[in-house]
Amino acid sequence: MKQSSPSSGATPKAPLDLLANAPSLLLHLLLLVVIITGGLCLDSLFRVLSSSVRDWRALWSELLVASALTGVLGSYLWRMQRTILADRRRVVLLAAIVIAAGLATKLIVPGHVLTPYLFPMAAATMLVAVLLDVQLAVVVGIILSLLVGFVGGKSLDLTVYTLVGSVVGALAVSPTGGLSAFGWAALAVGVVNSVVAVSFRLLGVGSDVVGLLELVGASLANGVLSVSLAFTTFFWLGTLLGIATPVQLVELARPTHPLAKRLLLEAPGTYHHSLMVGNLGERAAELIGADPLVVRVAALHHDVGKCLRPYFFVENQTAGENYHEQLDAKTSAQIIISHVQDSLELARKHRFPTAVLDVIAQHHGTTRVGFGHFYQQAVKESNGQVSEVDFCYPGPRPRSKEAAVVMLADGVEAAVRASGATSAAEIERVVRKLTNDRLISGELDDCDLTLRELGIIGNAFVQVLQGFAHTRIQYPEKDSVERSGA
Repeated sequence: MKQSSPSSGATPKAPLDLLANAPSLLLHLLLLVVIITGGLCLDSLFRVLSSSVRDWRALWSELLVASALTGVLGSYLWRMQRTILADRRRVVLLAAIVIAAGLATKLIVPGHVLTPYLFPMAAATMLVAVLLDVQLAVVVGIILSLLVGFVGGKSLDLTVYTLVGSVVGALAVSPTGGLSAFGWAALAVGVVNSVVAVSFRLLGVGSDVVGLLELVGASLANGVLSVSLAFTTFFWLGTLLGIATPVQLVELARPTHPLAKRLLLEAPGTYHHSLMVGNLGERAAELIGADPLVVRVAALHHDVGKCLRPYFFVENQTAGENYHEQLDAKTSAQIIISHVQDSLELARKHRFPTAVLDVIAQHHGTTRVGFGHFYQQAVKESNGQVSEVDFCYPGPRPRSKEAAVVMLADGVEAAVRASGATSAAEIERVVRKLTNDRLISGELDDCDLTLRELGIIGNAFVQVLQGFAHTRIQYPEKDSVERSGA
């Protein structure tokens, strides 16, 4: 848990464990720089080695430029995106995208007039934006644009053309933008490319209408090609590397998903609880800059393991029915605890992305089962000779904002329902108490949530819960209506 400060928006929010693992991050950073630099110069090395006249000047020139550009990328990652450096899959993905885009640039751009304007460089930044991070995508767009200008005869117009299209593409297609964002991205990239290309051509000598139309056509086609390439690549790349993509998350959020349908049929109380947790979590995630789609999917499926033993959970029990009365407190606690592992196994069978699996595993942290009810019961049964570990979830604690939001939403929904709170004051009291308890107990220590964001989350929960607790006018019975109308 981090203290919020006026400067918090200007500094990267990295968990404390990232600082402790600095040597590992430095190794990942070094490997990233070396791999990308080597990959970008690989074709030049082969060309020099296979030539009878070995001119090393071109190779050294490209090596220096690639090293400088990759150094800028590495510096940005170390300063602002250490969470990406900590994930090998994301490092590999970033390196693959940059190398593929760079090599394609060196093969297609040099020696052509119109082809560079068709080259879909924006696809690379779109992939980075959707699979990794939007800000990182902008930085990658700047670096690749400079590379295009270098290999394209030091052309300023081509550099600006590629830069503007790449940045606009990255901003138009965000990780939470949905599928419709791709259509708008194609239009946006095509339009800004056309504006830049025509602007530079009008500055030249002898610009003609046919030439301008060719540039506009190539620019518009560039937008379509970029989006098509990004759209057909990003979903299987994300699946291959276990990175959540919007298409995959939208599919998992469907109420007709097999796991959702099974939960509805076998554990209807848990299903409706999960829907409410999703509503709470999604709203809070939007306000603090977390991924609302990951939160929505994780919330809908965080308790899916309860469908294996639904009637051991209070939300699925009918009046007068409680199977825990026949069991000792420790056995009851272990049954409740097992639902987390059961949920994980079911989610893995359905190939859920790692981001969602992590939230499911962390949504109870190391809290006591049933708000400590079973622990207190065991203390009474055994006269105080009880191991508290047997009555706590194994963890880990939430390590992301998304996991923290789902943990808080899950606890708040259950606490408000159990308390029977209906007024705004009662709901706010329950929400503040639970969020403060989670904070004081240290459950939020491993995630990069600030105190300010915790307050925003609490306000969002109160607002949503008040909407569900609104009063309704009582409908009169049929007989009374008929008598009043007589």
